[in-house]
Amino acid sequence: MEVNDGNNKVEISRADEATNPESAGTMERIYAPPLWARMPNTAFGIGLGLGGQTIMWKTLSMASHFPIIGPTTNKVFWGLALAAMGIILILYVYKAIKYPFVVKAEWKNPVRSHFFSAPHVFVLMVSIGVPNNLVQTKNVLRVIFGVTLGLQTILTNPLYIRWLFDANASIKSARPQFLFSCVGWFFLAVLGLQTNISDEWGINIPAFCFGSGLFLYLIIITSNFLSLSRAAGVKKSPAMFLFIAPPSVAVIAAEGFYGGFLTASQFLLGWCLVLLVLLIRIVPSVEKSSSSFGTYWAYVFPLAGIATSSVRYAESQPSIASCGLAYILVAVSLITLLAVFVREVYNFWEMSNHEKHPYWPDPVVTAHLDKFEQRVHVS
Repeated sequence: MEVNDGNNKVEISRADEATNPESAGTMERIYAPPLWARMPNTAFGIGLGLGGQTIMWKTLSMASHFPIIGPTTNKVFWGLALAAMGIILILYVYKAIKYPFVVKAEWKNPVRSHFFSAPHVFVLMVSIGVPNNLVQTKNVLRVIFGVTLGLQTILTNPLYIRWLFDANASIKSARPQFLFSCVGWFFLAVLGLQTNISDEWGINIPAFCFGSGLFLYLIIITSNFLSLSRAAGVKKSPAMFLFIAPPSVAVIAAEGFYGGFLTASQFLLGWCLVLLVLLIRIVPSVEKSSSSFGTYWAYVFPLAGIATSSVRYAESQPSIASCGLAYILVAVSLITLLAVFVREVYNFWEMSNHEKHPYWPDPVVTAHLDKFEQRVHVS
């Protein structure tokens, strides 16, 4: 079987001369549509990466110890995030209408199914990172909180049941991508605190969300560490950096609960820094082509999250060391964003100029090529 995504096509050969002599000289080629028409749900990571940058730049623009940073950059990233995610969602809806079997296969896939949490997590991110001059009332944000809380509950419930309670379930089957469905609980806690949802609703929903996220995070990360020795391919995966995402958001939530960057937030930030040092040991790289479109963006969002947490720490306890740490992490986040963006652009250039190189073949699409209509018989 040969899969080729050059010129935006996926090609597979059904001829097997060794086992079926009658088929010698005959080849059946099945072409999947171009990338834009089969947008994988891994592309949602692009929106999350830009959403993380939006929150980081909003935090910087409001920080008194970083006076050179104005609100303009926050507005630019907020607009870019909305535009990028909007385009991706439109293309994904097109795929869902044209090729529903691919979307169904993604939902049934134990790893790819967790990417379906990304759109409403993105909504939470741009709501938290919205420029200050665009927010006139908290009522709109409270409505967004209610809608995203419902989506988080409805979408994650079958994922957790499949992972933990099905007949063939195994707690050790968790992968880093499972954290997409976990980090939403912490973002809900942050948005709920910012909109005083507890006072409005008369129930401490942010605390419930924080507890749910913390419990699930501990299970997922423990499961991943226990299975790393058996999952060799995971060790070099950009998705490993998702380990940083939930605790970096939890830092901000804990700050809101306690009214300042106190011990709880410092504990969580320390854990994020330790994780970052451990993950750097695997030598992150964007040198090779990613296995699926959007895969490398898993580097961007978590690093923006830890940079945001460090800026908030520097604001609460300003010193040369804390401000220096914040500047370093912000720089690392920006360099990573630039490297990933350049890599993706280069991938597109390679696809359009080199037919023989496989780029973004999307394993889910490859497994269902027989269902595509674009089929050609060659003798």
